Amino acid sequence: MSKVAKIPYPEPIPFPRIHRCGYPVLHSLSALGVLGGWLWLCLATRGTWGLTMARWLDPHKVGYGLPIAVFTELFWWAALPLGGIIIFMMAMWHCTGARAHVNQAFPPPQASMGPQPRMVERIILTDDAAAQHGLPGGTIVERIHY
Repeated sequence: MSKVAKIPYPEPIPFPRIHRCGYPVLHSLSALGVLGGWLWLCLATRGTWGLTMARWLDPHKVGYGLPIAVFTELFWWAALPLGGIIIFMMAMWHCTGARAHVNQAFPPPQASMGPQPRMVERIILTDDAAAQHGLPGGTIVERIHY
């Protein structure tokens, strides 16, 4: 099996591909295999979950068996498509959903490199003072006091 180049985050996945990983065929087949197992379990039980739960939870036949069986069957019918979707998402999470975790190492705080300025004074030079220093008139000069 040839390896396909991984697509790093945050680049978008191009249209024909649905995977970021290097083995899209292998992961697609494994997801289909897990979904096939879920379908086999659903067909192998033939809808007898409600009766089984009623037998387990009402062994002396007190009268709770029918509501238990009905609610279990309703839950099972809701769990069929939801379980398939959840299983598919879990099988494909490595390829499509899991973002790479970037460990950011912040540099340790360093000691100050010198005295910190206490005051910054801005002065607008007059035309004569600016001409003495070879600057255009109206230049702003900053004096920093430590």
